[in-house]
Amino acid sequence: MKNFLVAVIVATGVLPTFFLHAQEYSAQDYCDKGFMLEMRGEKEAALGAYNAALALDSSNKDAIISRSHLLMSIGQFKEAQADIDIVATMDPELNNFPDHFR
Repeated sequence: MKNFLVAVIVATGVLPTFFLHAQEYSAQDYCDKGFMLEMRGEKEAALGAYNAALALDSSNKDAIISRSHLLMSIGQFKEAQADIDIVATMDPELNNFPDHFR
């Protein structure tokens, strides 16, 4: 396998995609990455990271709230509202969002 990998890299100059995803990441890892990307202004990449987190754990409140915040910042208010509604049903204590989030 090692010789095959070396041959592919030498021939194409590219590491095969299946080797780039060999390491396992948790939903929280993707959420943290999304936050970092958002702070750097890389909003599309951040949205992708939040979506990846939610693909692994659809109940990750940090990822849902962070994605909602990002969606609001890019003017996707209906999508942001949908995330807020999801979190509000998951945690009744969070049902006290300010009215401008409803």
